[in-house]
Amino acid sequence: MSQYAQGVLCAIISAAIYGAGPTCALYVYADGASEASYLFWRYVFSALALLPLFFRQPAAMRRLQRGDIGRLLLLALFMAAAGLLLTSSYTLIGTGIATTLHFSYPVFTLLGCALFYHDRIQRRMVVCVALTLAGVALCYAPGGAHSLLGVFIAFISGAAYAMYLIYLGKSGLSDVPPVTLSIYLSLAIAALFVPYMLATDSFVWRLSAGSWLVLAVIAAACSAAMVLLQLGVKYIGPQSASVLSTFEPLTAVVIGLLFLNEPFSWRMLAGVLLVLASVLLLTLSGPQPAAGKRLPHPHRHLHLRRHGMR
Repeated sequence: MSQYAQGVLCAIISAAIYGAGPTCALYVYADGASEASYLFWRYVFSALALLPLFFRQPAAMRRLQRGDIGRLLLLALFMAAAGLLLTSSYTLIGTGIATTLHFSYPVFTLLGCALFYHDRIQRRMVVCVALTLAGVALCYAPGGAHSLLGVFIAFISGAAYAMYLIYLGKSGLSDVPPVTLSIYLSLAIAALFVPYMLATDSFVWRLSAGSWLVLAVIAAACSAAMVLLQLGVKYIGPQSASVLSTFEPLTAVVIGLLFLNEPFSWRMLAGVLLVLASVLLLTLSGPQPAAGKRLPHPHRHLHLRRHGMR
């Protein structure tokens, strides 16, 4: 198998793993876990899964600078908000639609860079925003209050994740080794959920053996997906890898239809396709950076976006 083919396979497998994540969340919810407790335990297990890789690094690569701690906490806050919003939408509109709406975050990333960092607004950005908003409107099932709330929450989760991506690139934390950043970020996010769960009385630790196994497996799988995506970017480039990352919402939609009996219609299909079309337009029209150079915003997140965090 050629190196390019290996890169394609790595990127597809990585996206499929992330697309299967919502199904695991619903399994743990059915066992009595709250959204916050599910995320808390998942990030704890993610940190544990990364420990072997963390300690294989030189000691200098395992340390954060003193000034990084405050930035890390703010980054964790954005990521925790995105995760909580997204997982809360699963039971309202279904995992496939929720994942697709969350996947609008590249559009929010472009808008955020334009609004907060005065990046130039290009015509394709306007087109992508229009496609995304049209897709969101089609994903809403008229007459359902839960659907409207779920669509809104999933859509806003994309905005929160975009803030995470923008701050990751602009804060300088992207220079921290990926495994080191991932493990500290996992621990910081888990810590942020502790006061939230205590305040909302949503901390759940009595779970079945099956739920603990699912949590351990999804955490290990996400850590593997992080490595696979980085290999995909290395072998086929960030643009090609980002195109293949659309397998994530597609996987979530297919799993939802086949195994979760989630409602789906031609109208929703059109909405999904419009959102994915906006992502592909952003990806295919962006510049391909030269090897060895930093990725320009907003596309550099395609190399950093995973970190095993979502």
